[in-house]
Amino acid sequence: MSITIITITMNMTSTTTNMSTIMTTMRMSMTTSMSIITTMTTKSMSIIMITHDLGVVASMCEKIAVMYAGHIVEYGTTDEIFYQPGHEYTKGLINSIPKLNTEVRERLVPIEGTPVDLLNPPAGCPFAPRCKNCMKICLSKMPPRTELSDTHYTYCWLQQKAAFEKGEKAE
Repeated sequence: MSITIITITMNMTSTTTNMSTIMTTMRMSMTTSMSIITTMTTKSMSIIMITHDLGVVASMCEKIAVMYAGHIVEYGTTDEIFYQPGHEYTKGLINSIPKLNTEVRERLVPIEGTPVDLLNPPAGCPFAPRCKNCMKICLSKMPPRTELSDTHYTYCWLQQKAAFEKGEKAE
């Protein structure tokens, strides 16, 4: 079974001591989910949501943490994640969203391969076996954090390579 976790935080202006956090792990109807979210946001509450529903993510959140196999692979603002994704898994998720604004119906683009065995995780990046741009190092070492902006970072060797090639500091 493939599980993607996208964590969303909203209304982060409140302090941690006053912040109400709710974890939603059960499957709910869209109407019920939207009703709960609307009620919570009008009361300036924070939400941590675990979902595959990128439509809700895009319309309701300010910051997103994309997780794969229990690891945060990318974190940033909603615009950064959706318009400048830095991790290949995030790109795959976005490419698998149906395009509704086209006249011709297009086939969905799945993320190829099988999720990793979490009982025997790989030594390197957990997404490496499914990554179209996998490099040798991806299979053997976990990538370090790469800052893409003040609010956006990823854990991806491809981004480390890009930073190195631009002459920026890569870890």
